[in-house]
Amino acid sequence: MTHLLPKRTILIILLFGSALSLQAQVTEYFEGFTDGATSFTTSGQQFTLTNKFQISKLAGAGVDNHTPASTSGTSDLYIDNFTGSTSSSDVGQINSIKTTDGALFTMKSLYFYVSSDIASNHPNTPSGTIVFRGKLGGVTQYTITISSTTFPNNNFTTYSGFNYLDFSTTTDNSLTNIDELEVQATVNFVYVAIDNFQYGNAVPTPVKLLNFSAQQENKSIRLQWQTAQENNSKSFEIEHSMNTTNWNTLATQPAAGNSAVVSSYSFNDASPTYGKNYYRLKQVDIDGSFTYSNVVSAEWSGTSGTLVEVYPNPVANSFTVDLHQAITRPVYYELVTASGAVVRKGYITSNGQQVNIAALPKNIYLLKMLQTTTKIVKN
Repeated sequence: MTHLLPKRTILIILLFGSALSLQAQVTEYFEGFTDGATSFTTSGQQFTLTNKFQISKLAGAGVDNHTPASTSGTSDLYIDNFTGSTSSSDVGQINSIKTTDGALFTMKSLYFYVSSDIASNHPNTPSGTIVFRGKLGGVTQYTITISSTTFPNNNFTTYSGFNYLDFSTTTDNSLTNIDELEVQATVNFVYVAIDNFQYGNAVPTPVKLLNFSAQQENKSIRLQWQTAQENNSKSFEIEHSMNTTNWNTLATQPAAGNSAVVSSYSFNDASPTYGKNYYRLKQVDIDGSFTYSNVVSAEWSGTSGTLVEVYPNPVANSFTVDLHQAITRPVYYELVTASGAVVRKGYITSNGQQVNIAALPKNIYLLKMLQTTTKIVKN
């Protein structure tokens, strides 16, 4: 049969945004690859197939390479998870197609086939779902879930039983950069096949933050973040807050500028506040524009051995707190009863600061700050 299009078709489409750009689309039909292969290269980009995914061959079983596909099956090769047998253990199994080098791409469309019976000569589609997840650096960017009740095709003679998925319909995910497409069949389905895999180049965007975390580490709080890509980025300003309302800039780190790969950053806050610390990133572009990241937080319990001096003690009205070290940032404290009830809380901002407890009844209280507990007697 003469094909209307070559086996590997490259289409150029125009994308309209803040600027006009060209984006190449590639449709891979898998014809010409080796049966059993667990990777493939198309238009210079190598993809790896994970878990049980591999290229499989069965004469006429795939989707033909017409766009759109015709009803005649003229394709012999496609991706599936059949490695000699399938079983109930394959329900919920996650397989994926990912770029071998971590390069970013966008999904445009594909054809998928699911069945609960690999031996069947037609799509066997009881109740169930198939889930597609676009991932970047291991983080899910979007999820598409399709129920078997909405499969447009359940006839083996039409597109060889495959169903068409357009990533721009419903919610447009066709311009979301990913480096991996996960495929998971659930409930009753044990068999999954993919054909006519159409993808596009990565879309240039400003800084794409993959993750941002904060964690106490020894005497400091360590911040870590990753970007999936950066476009004209200048710097990251690390900001700190005790209440998520008032923010102070701790440091500025240069950004990658322009990058299409995952970039990793870190910063150690050597003088955190006792208690909960909040952080955010101010992502500044070369043109001066900026955006803020999500807010993350970490508890800091202080450093052991810190000297907290309280006087006078016993106390009638107020006591003075001296840490015998420079206070570069407010230090959180709590005054609690022996049963743990908090009766006073606040921040010590300088040595010699007084805490008034004149209104409290006579009792024995515990002052908790900087990982220390000091007994205070109220007369």
